Amino acid sequence: MPITVEVKMAIREATRMHLHHEDPYFVGKTILRQSYRVKLLEIVLAKTEAYILAGEGSKEEAALVAAINKVNTSTVEPYNDRPRILIN
Repeated sequence: MPITVEVKMAIREATRMHLHHEDPYFVGKTILRQSYRVKLLEIVLAKTEAYILAGEGSKEEAALVAAINKVNTSTVEPYNDRPRILIN
């Protein structure tokens, strides 16, 4: 598994490739899309852990459902001309 520095470098290069239209095989676009989906799934994981630890609280359940819905609707492009990257 790549280390954080390597992931950041890959995302930076993917962004550059995509913005400068130097991505004929969509490698950069794919990296950006997968990075976006991973971030969304990390949010779902955190919300799931909070839900479980809260003893199934309604506030935590609503947050979990919202996070799951965001992942489910992210099948559309997370960006058009400009990459959309979630940074923690």
